[in-house]
Amino acid sequence: MLQYSQRKVIASRVLERILALLKPVLLRTSSKDSHAITSPTVVLVEPFQMGDVLSLAVMIAPLRERFPGAKIVVWCHSRNAHLYQDDLRIHRIVHGPFPWSSRSSKRGTLSQWLTVLRSCREMRAYRPDIAIDTRGDIRSQALMLLAGCTQRIGYTTYVGSNIHLRGLLLSEPLDDPEVQHRYLRNLNALKPLLGFMPELHLPALSRHRVQPPAKGESTIVLHPGAGWVYRRWDEARWAALIGELQQLPGVRTVLIAGPGERELCHQLSKRLDQPIEIVATNFQGLLDTVATASLFIGLDSGPMHAAALMNVPVLALFGPGESNVWRPLSEKSETFHHIGDYPCHPCTQRACVRPSDSCMTRIEVEEVFRAAVRVLGIERARA
Repeated sequence: MLQYSQRKVIASRVLERILALLKPVLLRTSSKDSHAITSPTVVLVEPFQMGDVLSLAVMIAPLRERFPGAKIVVWCHSRNAHLYQDDLRIHRIVHGPFPWSSRSSKRGTLSQWLTVLRSCREMRAYRPDIAIDTRGDIRSQALMLLAGCTQRIGYTTYVGSNIHLRGLLLSEPLDDPEVQHRYLRNLNALKPLLGFMPELHLPALSRHRVQPPAKGESTIVLHPGAGWVYRRWDEARWAALIGELQQLPGVRTVLIAGPGERELCHQLSKRLDQPIEIVATNFQGLLDTVATASLFIGLDSGPMHAAALMNVPVLALFGPGESNVWRPLSEKSETFHHIGDYPCHPCTQRACVRPSDSCMTRIEVEEVFRAAVRVLGIERARA
């Protein structure tokens, strides 16, 4: 279980109680029974990181099947607003610069908070019928309340951690299931609407503008970046792996760099004996590139989650994160995670107590290379 400070646990409980007192003022009155609405406006609330927002994709098809005329709205951080802009199943994306999603400062500026309030007002104008918080986070549940949503579904435990809420802001609180994959947790949140937990189906992320890879071509897309520094694999190991992959017949290797990762990829390329193609682009272009891959190799990061949701085979390198919650579930995918003797796992990734022997150093080049050959179906051993 992920352990947060007692201060954060208490702060979540106090904020929940304060906002509960404001419910009569913030909630709009409605003569409609939200359970009887056939074409509701459904808001999926996830104002946090890229992987969290991408995980909502598995919920879209079951919602559309249950409510064919539903207007599905994604409410997320502004930097993730592009993730569903190609998905014709999404009616609208509402976003704001939520300060608590920053890895540097959680306080935010006055301008940021004013923009957040404007996004709340925009959402309230939609008069949403149903809102769902899949995290169990007091901030997401506060947004649902500020939106004046009639039916508010959410967990009372914050993603398998020691933060437990009372469900005071929810119309339908959900008990936290046993620690399980985030996709399954998200699908479980649909039970109050569907009456059952739908099955997981991949692909779940729609990229209608992207052409699939041509037959006979094998493109390996490698993403060495990660939002949290302790999730990264060192450059020497990346270079050794890429060098071996470049020797495989009929295989094209591509390094991808999202915003802020260009220099990381260029430094890595200097270690290689052969040149490598680098695709440095925005998040939109990054997802388009991932969608054309025969194999994706990367870390516990947003692009890895995108590849899994597009059913691209993935080799995922995990360290401080929770692989049982975030491992790829796409066909032919594999996870590398060696934390048997690391009592500090899972960690909050604010610092590493074993920096010279971190959990990421336990992943060997040889095992990742062998898996890549196996997934691609190439019967050739290393020279």
